[in-house]
Amino acid sequence: MFAQERWTWENCREDLRKLRGRMGFGEEVRFLGLRLSLEDGNIHDELKNRPYPRDQLRWERIYCLLTFYARAEPVPETSTLITPKQLKGGELCPDMTLQRSKSSLLERFGSRGERLVRAAELLGGSQVKMGYGDYAVRIRSLPLIPITLVLTLGDEDFPASVEILFDSSVSRYLDAEQVGMLTGLTVERLRDADDLSG
Repeated sequence: MFAQERWTWENCREDLRKLRGRMGFGEEVRFLGLRLSLEDGNIHDELKNRPYPRDQLRWERIYCLLTFYARAEPVPETSTLITPKQLKGGELCPDMTLQRSKSSLLERFGSRGERLVRAAELLGGSQVKMGYGDYAVRIRSLPLIPITLVLTLGDEDFPASVEILFDSSVSRYLDAEQVGMLTGLTVERLRDADDLSG
């Protein structure tokens, strides 16, 4: 699915330009502190106020996610949270990507939940109450796709843990593999935001 030659600006621009004014975007395609130019496909990092690193796989991941998102039709959120395993194909899709995301979150925020909240706020997210866990944040990784991260701090008996949850409407936009990619990008951007907030 993620063939290198496919996810280029030249191949994706027609779909990506359809995002202007739809799927929760305004005139500009902005998400997770990134801004995609619909003129030339360049990606700008608004957190760091510089071009997003022109790494082929990073850019292709963004073009891929936005292309599939652009091809979907908006649906109402269900307010029903699901785990990655409950996604269509999630039971079959290896969750290495999600495990890496969880490990990365725990490494950075496992004992510093307040920093997770600050980083999420820099990305337009907010702290939410979940009834369990010590810290929970909700971030719109794409305008119509919220991701909820629940952090439980460790103690002498149990290690810290993190849970990643999605509104069940996510499956109308992306498949399990793409959701894993979007989660990885979200975690990467949380780490970038944390670097800035110190």
